[in-house]
Amino acid sequence: MEEVAIRIGKSVDYLKNKIFPNMVKMGKLEKRFPYTHNHPEQGYKTTDEYAEKL
Repeated sequence: MEEVAIRIGKSVDYLKNKIFPNMVKMGKLEKRFPYTHNHPEQGYKTTDEYAEKL
């Protein structure tokens, strides 16, 4: 997540609180541990449906 933040010039908090949740709602990303909100290894991956469009 830090690498993405650095590349786009935004903070990690901004990504975690604004960008990634919106992308989850739009169906572009899904949580690695969807049922554990504060999992220490939480991450995101592209949904299969969205990956096909890329």
